[in-house]
Amino acid sequence: EFRRVLFRSELSPLVSLSGSWIGSPGDRSGIVVPNLTLTPGDRVSIIAAVYLPYGATLRDGRLGSVYGASPLSAFGQLRLYF
Repeated sequence: EFRRVLFRSELSPLVSLSGSWIGSPGDRSGIVVPNLTLTPGDRVSIIAAVYLPYGATLRDGRLGSVYGASPLSAFGQLRLYF
């Protein structure tokens, strides 16, 4: 069984904040993903996100939870529209 929550907020016409959470209530693990989007013009947008996992990691070589062993990671994207 899994749960997922999404949110989005426009802080200004140029900046929006969004994110998601996906979790496993059974083992109390999950991943939180905050996302920042900058849109300085009609033809450009810049996106940055960080993947923040939590939960039990490996135990004796076995997974302790669904998401706990996931790596901390980041994502960046530049979009150009022609």
